[in-house]
Amino acid sequence: MNLSYIAALARDNLQSFFVDFGYMPQESEIAKSPVQPSVSNTQLFNQALVLQQQKKYDESLALYQKILDQSPNDLGGSQASVIYHNMSTIAYEKGDVLKAYVWSKKSVHLNPGNQLARESFQFYSKKFEVPVIPHQISNYDNFKKIISKVSVDAWFVLGLVLIFVTLWTAVRNFLTGKKNQLAGIFTTPPKWPPILMTFLTLAVLSMAYINYQDSSTLRALVIVEKAQVQTAPGENKSVIYEAPAGLELEVLNFDQGYFQVRYSGAFSGWVNKSQVELLSLTFEQNK
Repeated sequence: MNLSYIAALARDNLQSFFVDFGYMPQESEIAKSPVQPSVSNTQLFNQALVLQQQKKYDESLALYQKILDQSPNDLGGSQASVIYHNMSTIAYEKGDVLKAYVWSKKSVHLNPGNQLARESFQFYSKKFEVPVIPHQISNYDNFKKIISKVSVDAWFVLGLVLIFVTLWTAVRNFLTGKKNQLAGIFTTPPKWPPILMTFLTLAVLSMAYINYQDSSTLRALVIVEKAQVQTAPGENKSVIYEAPAGLELEVLNFDQGYFQVRYSGAFSGWVNKSQVELLSLTFEQNK
């Protein structure tokens, strides 16, 4: 896939992007591009798109960012996904492959169903070399990686099926035992099938929970050449690691304008919020 193909896809699918934001701007509106100081998100989005089509990229980015800044809690995932997809396209046009990669990944994260964003992310992933740093991988990390190959929904569905089978096995054993007593047969059915099914069910539900916890962990991408990971939040703190651009980090906490981050098996510390891009619209600490 090349950039011209992405641009063609954007033109062909532009109408679908206005499902949540409003109408498509007409040709006459594209020529005018009026920007008012107090307008709705729909109007801001339309104006930003007009400017993007006119290749006024900095002005367009400013409007997209204004939407994100003024109402992060009001935007749906699909709406924000569209904005970040458009921002990633602008970043690539400006030659900033890192931000194109970061914003495209965020677009997909906010709405995995955005097919255009997914195709664009595949393209940018080939252009940007994701950093790999040495780290110790624990058995637990390997276990999480294996079970993550199956979706959270699939694990929970399997767990529900096993719950039903376990209950059915237990009831069948109970009824078989009662039937044998009435028939004068004093042999009891084996107890291991329901016990085995119970352990299997608990194991699957545990894997579903672990997978859910891992998938719901807040993450961020480094958006500067080297992010300073500090021992504590605030200025003039000791730097313990310099995280490379594009590295994905787990986000644990927020304090004094700094995120507490972790890269499993390598480092943990605090980084200035300006040096990372959250893969969510707002920060909500996991309870």
